Amino acid sequence: METARRMLHQSLALTGLLEKLSRLPEEEQQEIIRLWETGLEQKRKEEGCRQEEKNLKVYRLHLELYSAWFLASEQRILERYNGGEAITRDILIPEDMTFHALHYAIQRLFGWRNSHLHQFCLEEEDFERLTHGGKYKVWKRLAGYLFRVPTDDPGYFWDDDYDQDGPSGVRWMKKKYKGPYYYDSDVETLEYAYDFIEETEKTMKKIGTVTVPDYFEAVSENTGKLMKREKKVDLADFENLRLADLQSAIIFDGSFNRIRESLPVASVLNSRADIGENSGYPDDGPVCNCIDYQYDFGDDWKVLIELYTLSAAESEDRRILEAVQKVRASHAPVCIEAVGKSVMDDVGGYRGYISFLETINGCGGSDEEKEQRRNYRLWAAGQGWKNTKPSAEKLL
Repeated sequence: METARRMLHQSLALTGLLEKLSRLPEEEQQEIIRLWETGLEQKRKEEGCRQEEKNLKVYRLHLELYSAWFLASEQRILERYNGGEAITRDILIPEDMTFHALHYAIQRLFGWRNSHLHQFCLEEEDFERLTHGGKYKVWKRLAGYLFRVPTDDPGYFWDDDYDQDGPSGVRWMKKKYKGPYYYDSDVETLEYAYDFIEETEKTMKKIGTVTVPDYFEAVSENTGKLMKREKKVDLADFENLRLADLQSAIIFDGSFNRIRESLPVASVLNSRADIGENSGYPDDGPVCNCIDYQYDFGDDWKVLIELYTLSAAESEDRRILEAVQKVRASHAPVCIEAVGKSVMDDVGGYRGYISFLETINGCGGSDEEKEQRRNYRLWAAGQGWKNTKPSAEKLL
């Protein structure tokens, strides 16, 4: 208080108001000094935040829509009408950006409207490595830290702060991927994970030994067909139980391979991860080089996400430097490169989108076919789709 009093007196002396302060009752003087001290503390915090933002690390993410089932003809259609042989986005993100915030950025980057379920999952080989071959006991140790529990609780997918009478959906989503980042979800807490595991293990003990399909099926030499094989599994044998067998015996509402969205992206992804078979999370830091974002489990959209540390050349590139400064100043991601047009919801996934491109870019045909093309374009416009290559700077 004495320090604040001296600083206040010095300031008031410079403005000629010190004499007026001394005439006030002691209680009012104390209140003015208290408010002054509060203002000083707030100013220090703001300056500290600005300094932290100035020192924020910035990473580059490469995001690419992908499908493992493209035909050569579909690839040609994509290259001809999409404005590129793939649909990719490159963004710069602050080091503390969470997966939950990234979800909303991805929605904007690719043209979706947050109208379906989504999840972030490790690549299968990374999941197998981290769980030591898909062992339940290893996954259990990581549940609530790295992994979500497999339940489709609405709290996993929908935030409850959207006001239909408030800002537009686009403005709302922009707020969701802007820092500071904090995802307060009850379903991602350790307590929730422990409760889920406790209840599940009660059920597993009650069921005991069950017969499940054997995933190492053999081919009959006589018929050439797969022979159905089965095996007995004790669900109460937590030490040796495999997740694949557990999921065969009990139907769960979701995958065991879901990343907690409250985690910072850079805490899981690493551009040059050197991870041994026995590494763990979170003690050993980032666990993989890439991760899958899955959206709309019916249309089955998949985005492969890779993280890169900015190279020396990029760090000297004026355009990149300006983008880095913008990330730090706004505490939000910035798109620096966009290849291919945006997509839309409910078009049938990647292959459905290619079919859509082929249809609307067709020519000639019957009156019915022309009407179909016109209606298809009108529907796509209603979905917010534009038949132009987006400007990277305006995507977010």
